[in-house]
Amino acid sequence: MKTVFMFKSMVTPKIVIFLYWISILLTFLSFFLSMRYSYLSPMRIIYDVAYLLAGLISCRIGCELILVIFKINENLQTLVDIKKNRKRS
Repeated sequence: MKTVFMFKSMVTPKIVIFLYWISILLTFLSFFLSMRYSYLSPMRIIYDVAYLLAGLISCRIGCELILVIFKINENLQTLVDIKKNRKRS
């Protein structure tokens, strides 16, 4: 807990992963709800599948971009720690 309260580790990447799975579930839910009305038009089925694929890909890309920012932060922190250790020696 000390690492969380002293901001030594980030909690947000864990939250982003949780939100990723929630967004995946919501994308599938909206796909299935949209498919209920696909019998009205055969073209609607193609649109629904395209919407599903676009939703899944955009959820993944969005969450990966957020996680990349946090990974950069971790790498910068590692570099700072290495530099501090070199100054001490």
